[in-house]
Amino acid sequence: MMHAVVASRFGKPVDVLSMSTETPRPTLEAGKRQLLVKVKACSLSPGDWRMLSGETSAVRTPASWPYVPGQDICGEVVDVDVGVDGFKVGDEVVATWGGMMPMGGLAEYCLVEADLSAIKPPELTPVECAALVNSASHALIGVDGAVLKSTDRVLVLGGSGGAGSALIQLVKDAGVAFIAATSSDTALLTSLGVDRPIDYTVENWWEVQAFLDDPFDVVFDLAEGTVGWNRCRSSGVVKMGWAGGRYYAFLLDEWEIVAKSKMFFIAFAGLLLSRLGSGFVLSKLNLAPAYTMKLSTPDASVITRVLDLAVAGRLKPVLVGAAPYQFTAASTIAAFDMLRSRRAKGKVVIKVAD
Repeated sequence: MMHAVVASRFGKPVDVLSMSTETPRPTLEAGKRQLLVKVKACSLSPGDWRMLSGETSAVRTPASWPYVPGQDICGEVVDVDVGVDGFKVGDEVVATWGGMMPMGGLAEYCLVEADLSAIKPPELTPVECAALVNSASHALIGVDGAVLKSTDRVLVLGGSGGAGSALIQLVKDAGVAFIAATSSDTALLTSLGVDRPIDYTVENWWEVQAFLDDPFDVVFDLAEGTVGWNRCRSSGVVKMGWAGGRYYAFLLDEWEIVAKSKMFFIAFAGLLLSRLGSGFVLSKLNLAPAYTMKLSTPDASVITRVLDLAVAGRLKPVLVGAAPYQFTAASTIAAFDMLRSRRAKGKVVIKVAD
C-alpha cells in the first residue's frame, strides 16, 4: 500500500480529493513498455482539471474509483518492464502522459510509459523537471511548427501560464525580431524577454495602433480560441497568409472544454474541419493568416530537447508563487484551485518526496 491523493468522483477539488494511505502500489504488466517510478514531483496541466471536474467525461473516465490524478512527473525508477532499453533501476526520469487520461502521478509510486520518458539531467531538480515536461514540451512543438525567422514579429496570447511562459522563452531563443504577449502580469512578461507586454485588463491587443501599423507575422494562441482567431482576422494586426502571416492555435475554442457525450466528437470534428478549411481558403483569398492547430503530443525526444535547453540556460521553468505545493490533501486542493482559476502565473507543481 502507499500514500496517494485520490478523487472519489468527478467534482470540485475540495469535494472529491483526499489523502489515502491504503492505495495499492501499482505493478508492471509485462509487454506494456512501462517503468515503475517512485515519484518526487508532479505538475498539473489543464487536462488534469478537465478530467477531475468531469467536463471531459465522454473521453476521460477512470475504469474504477477512486483514481489518482496527474501524470507529469519526475522520480526514481524502481522497476523496468522486460524489453525496455535505456532505463535501469535507480535512474531518475522525467515522464509525461499519452492518450486521454492522466492518472497515477499524485502518489508515492506511479507507472509511466517508457516511450514518454527521459533521463533527468543532474543539473535540474525534480520540481524543475516536472514543471517542464508537459507544457514546455508542447510549447517546443509549437515553435518548431511555426518555422520562425529572424525577421518575424510574434504575438503570444496567454504568455504567463506554464506553456506560455515556456513558449516566450523558446521564441526569444529562436532570435525573432520582436515579441509581444498578453497577461495581467506584465513584469513577468518583461523578465521573460517580451518587448511589448500587454495587460489585457487595461488594453485590447487588437486595437494597439503600433500593431496595426506594423502587423505581426505569427500569433501563438494559448488563451482565446475562436475569439482570438476572429479578432485576428478582422483587426489587421496580423499579416495575411499570402504575406507570411501564421496563426498557431493551441486550443480550438475556449479554455473550458465540455465533453460529456459522444456528440462532443461530432461537434469538435466539425469545428476543427471548418476552422482548418476556412483558414486555408481565407488565407488564399487574402482574408486571413494561415491557420494551424497544434494536435501532436510530446515524446521522449521532445522531452530530452526541452531538458537540454534548460541545462544550457536557454529555458527556465516558471513556477506559481506558492509552488511547490506540498503532498497533502489540503495543499493539493489548493494547487487544483489555482489551476482551474486560470490565474496561475507559471506552472503548478506538487513536491511528493525529497
